[in-house]
Amino acid sequence: RESPPHGPSRLFFRNRPRILPLPCPTPSPELQISGPTSKHPTDWPPEMKIFAVFGFLLVARLCGAFEPTPAQMCPSPKITSKKDGQLTKIDCTEAALKNALAKGGAYLFKCASKPGVTTINLSSKELFFNTDKGKDTYLEGKGKVILKGARFLLNSSFERDWPKVTVKGLGFTGSTSPKKDGMPDDGGAAIFRRGGQLEVSKCWFWDNQAPTTGQDVAGGAISSIGGTWTKVDKSVFFNNKASNGGAIGNLHNHLEVTNSYFLGNAASGIRGNPGQGGNGGAISIDGVDNVMKFCGTVFAENTANSFGGGIFRVQNRGSAPMELLKSIFYKNVIIEDDEQGFAAGAYLQLGPYSIKDVIFNGNKAKGYSALFIGPNSQNVELTNVAFVKNVATKGLAAGVGISGGTSGIMNKMTFFQNKALEAFAAVSTGGQDYKLSNSVMTKSDAGNPWPPTGCKDTFLEGGNNYQDFDKPKDVQGPDQQCSPKAKDFKKSSGTSKWITGTCPQMYVKRNKKSVAWGARCWSIPKFRVDGKHPQKRLVLHIDVQDAIKNGFDKTKATKLRNLDEDDNGDEDQEEEKEEEEEDNGNGEEESEGEDEDDPVDELPEGAMPQGEAEAADAPEPETPDAEE
Repeated sequence: RESPPHGPSRLFFRNRPRILPLPCPTPSPELQISGPTSKHPTDWPPEMKIFAVFGFLLVARLCGAFEPTPAQMCPSPKITSKKDGQLTKIDCTEAALKNALAKGGAYLFKCASKPGVTTINLSSKELFFNTDKGKDTYLEGKGKVILKGARFLLNSSFERDWPKVTVKGLGFTGSTSPKKDGMPDDGGAAIFRRGGQLEVSKCWFWDNQAPTTGQDVAGGAISSIGGTWTKVDKSVFFNNKASNGGAIGNLHNHLEVTNSYFLGNAASGIRGNPGQGGNGGAISIDGVDNVMKFCGTVFAENTANSFGGGIFRVQNRGSAPMELLKSIFYKNVIIEDDEQGFAAGAYLQLGPYSIKDVIFNGNKAKGYSALFIGPNSQNVELTNVAFVKNVATKGLAAGVGISGGTSGIMNKMTFFQNKALEAFAAVSTGGQDYKLSNSVMTKSDAGNPWPPTGCKDTFLEGGNNYQDFDKPKDVQGPDQQCSPKAKDFKKSSGTSKWITGTCPQMYVKRNKKSVAWGARCWSIPKFRVDGKHPQKRLVLHIDVQDAIKNGFDKTKATKLRNLDEDDNGDEDQEEEKEEEEEDNGNGEEESEGEDEDDPVDELPEGAMPQGEAEAADAPEPETPDAEE
């Protein structure tokens, strides 16, 4: 079988075959040694002991017992626009590129087989794909070709699902789109698609810019309107800018993004819609019945002036689902100089949502800082999600803001060290139609001590929730319960321990055993943080910046650029000493008995269950603040 990639700290991946683990027999209850010379193992001669140990290790290795399974990344969508044997090589010139685009077909740049990187400086401001039926276009550069300065357009018809355009292993930079009438056609500085389909694989987009204001202008790198699908896999979007959707603008079509990185993009408009934009620092989504899928995706340090620092998603009508899986929202920001704005991580409205194995860490906005679930969003499911160190600078709810008229469930949640200037540091909910279960809310910090610190309203009881009840001495009584039967985290010997650079694992004592609770960090892809960096950036963010600065020609940059190789990081360098944070509960153990049907995950502190463990080279934890 193919082994999964080793987590998203590698920018691009290649699956490598490994020995197929043999099915392991179920151990018998007792070890029985038959025969007339049978002895207890402790009485065996030394050579027999050595042989037994060696045999055990060999069987265990073949069974995969000592091979930790890393967090599973996401399957890449299949590219269908190129058939085997039809690839034509073309010169790395603007003339050859224009000719290929006019004809359609599948092409590979000749310079892709040479050492180094080739930049094709394009004098044309706009280049057009063939739009005839049956004339799909496939363009490949193997990570060694940069197309600079031109905007690529697929001007088909809104309702058509053809032709299909695929770009693979290419860099797009220095592209702009002119502001004409402030409509959606102005978006997409690098690639604009109306109708048809678009596939993007192993591409880099940086320093592209669409008009910076306009209510309906979206997509600093890519704009997709109508047609059917836009699919993006193993690609990087860095420092792109547009009025909405700093990297991608998506209107009336389906979008799938896997194993990709959105770093430092900006939605530069103001006052939202109606207004002049500013929604979706990385991605802006609008339209009717658009299916959305995000998996293995990083949103880091993107900014917006209005709503949704990472993702902004609304629907005019309909109930198309959206999946958000195995992803991270890290230090995205809503700029405070606008008249409105919140949801630095994601703003989601109208539709069923499934959010699983996701972390929101360090996002900052005036209020509802990490995630906002908008009106009429039914069947919202959050499973194994962590909200850590998010900050509401002028309002409520650093963690999650839930609008009225919504319903859903929250299971295996962690809310840790979220801070709101006013109140409800963990969750502010306008409706009580959410069920909370198996979750932990601890170390919430609200500037106003009198209202509830953790949760504004009480969730429906799902069972097995833990929270802090402490309030300042001058405030009488404990904090409001987040669920009717919530238990005291400290009195349950609650502790926390940084498992990865962005995710602290919670532990509570149940049935006299310390077990993992809340979000399970090992099920969330790992992300390394450079604790020495002034901004505590993700290592992959630093590496991407380094790659672009050095023109992809230096050693580290070459690893990132060579999209078909694993980036094993700086294995030669000495790993920085990991720092751990552990908050030891000093309360008494709970006196009440555990429910018989409680789903107890009997896992010792620091251990990871087989099948869910991360790769052995665990990332460095973020350096805790001094007072912690």
